[in-house]
Amino acid sequence: MEVLSGIVLENSKSLNIFRLRTINFRPCINPQGQESVVLQKLTEFALLDIMENSSGTDEVVKNDIVVRMLRRFLVPSCTSFAVRAAFSKTLEVMQEELFCLIPSPHRLFTRSLSNSIPRSKPPMARIRFLENDGFELHASGKGGSLPHYLDLRKVSQTTVRRWTKEVLVEGWPEQISRLYLNLEYGVDGNRWPMNNVFEFEDSGIVVGLKVTGKFRAKQSVRTANFASRLGSRGSSGSVPFSRLRTLILSNCYIPGEEVLEMVQKRSVVRREEGQRPTSSGLTENEGLTIILDLDEKGVELSEPTMQQITATEGIKDIQQYTDGEPPGLCDEND
Repeated sequence: MEVLSGIVLENSKSLNIFRLRTINFRPCINPQGQESVVLQKLTEFALLDIMENSSGTDEVVKNDIVVRMLRRFLVPSCTSFAVRAAFSKTLEVMQEELFCLIPSPHRLFTRSLSNSIPRSKPPMARIRFLENDGFELHASGKGGSLPHYLDLRKVSQTTVRRWTKEVLVEGWPEQISRLYLNLEYGVDGNRWPMNNVFEFEDSGIVVGLKVTGKFRAKQSVRTANFASRLGSRGSSGSVPFSRLRTLILSNCYIPGEEVLEMVQKRSVVRREEGQRPTSSGLTENEGLTIILDLDEKGVELSEPTMQQITATEGIKDIQQYTDGEPPGLCDEND
């Protein structure tokens, strides 16, 4: 770490790209008291699978070095940012600092606009809340998506949800460009985080929702009242996820009748609001596409029920799969 810091410091005035991947550092003898280095011209910053060996008998959290690097190297002009790290244990205080040091995605987006990087579409981000305290933010690619990537394991779900709410949902300045989100939830077979899934139901920016039960679990996730809640009015008075256009359910047992009742109720609520069910920010040829798992643990869906769902106003399509990985949510706002 000391050698690396010296190299970075020597080139700090001209460094444009900083990437480290799969490096295991020796323990830092004196991690405290190091002055920050401002990398004024740096536009791309990436720390992927960076770790530090344990020192002595005291356990060293293996991504503590990631926090120290973010503290050490300041990147005020960065337009592309990536961190992939795994915690050996959850230390919420350190993770609070980690998320304070991560550049705000909207600042990266603003800088990219000022650098004349063309943005043909509104920004799109895909967020995954995974079982075993995993968190991913994918916001990279073409079009309007953001050059921001996080893949963190063993992190405090309280911290990541608060960061998502404060930075992406509530803290995104709409005068720049409205942000749209795809949300993915991985749940185990023993509990159903209903409140977690519906945490952002009234945000008005969620366009994709995917829920996946635990792979090869003996019993699938029984999504009790899930479809019913999707079809009811939320706290805002409208249906939850009013801009939703893709719903994917994998390894989540829901009777087909509940799916039908859900889409019909959403259609009725929209009609009572005096708007077409396909509206709410989407173009006329867009509606809700539902993708369902039809294996022995998935949705029970008869052909007549499927036809009724497809015929419901506001439904664009209903798709099925029976083997392999379920389809994912697109990162692009196509």
